[in-house]
Amino acid sequence: MLEPGATYDTLTDKTIFINQGLDDKGRVNGLEQPDTLRLVVGRQYRLRLIDIAPDFRVFVTLTDAAGPLRWRALAKDGADLPLLQRTMQTARVPMGPGETADFTYTPDAPGSLVLDVSTQVGPWTIRIPVRVEPNN
Repeated sequence: MLEPGATYDTLTDKTIFINQGLDDKGRVNGLEQPDTLRLVVGRQYRLRLIDIAPDFRVFVTLTDAAGPLRWRALAKDGADLPLLQRTMQTARVPMGPGETADFTYTPDAPGSLVLDVSTQVGPWTIRIPVRVEPNN
């Protein structure tokens, strides 16, 4: 959910749909190999993760070369979290069919990241390249 009076901004609001094709392979935003997600240093992003795959429990993890990063939880299943639950946490979330989760993330350095989407058991993993550009 967006804060009252806020509008969806395609520059900073990133929606990630997780689904599966008829071949049981995973898809992110309809693609087996999604385009690079581009971010800018110092800009706060809202990541809305939506698992619409009917048969798979998935894990979504935002990583750099050293491992999982940290993000702030904002909402779960369309409802804003209470302030005490809007905490910084390891950027890894398990999701089941029909679940949504919103996080904020602010990159602090240019470089390459990966948004990893994988099933709990078995057949697929999708790695979305994330490119963080300097703030010019």
